[in-house]
Amino acid sequence: MDRPVIASCCSKIVGCKGCMQKQRQSSYKCMKCQRPSQSINEVFGLQDVLRFSKEIQEKNQIEHNAF
Repeated sequence: MDRPVIASCCSKIVGCKGCMQKQRQSSYKCMKCQRPSQSINEVFGLQDVLRFSKEIQEKNQIEHNAF
């Protein structure tokens, strides 16, 4: 996920910033809770954590396949 964002209404990750900006052009309802969402806030640092997690999973899969 590129540039994850959190909805202010329910404090949940609702998608990437680009996708949410496009969605908000047609509706201001939250994708998770369907309440009116006043704003979305980018989650800084989460992208790095997700990338690191993916690298670990890929490494574990390679090691598992080696046995």
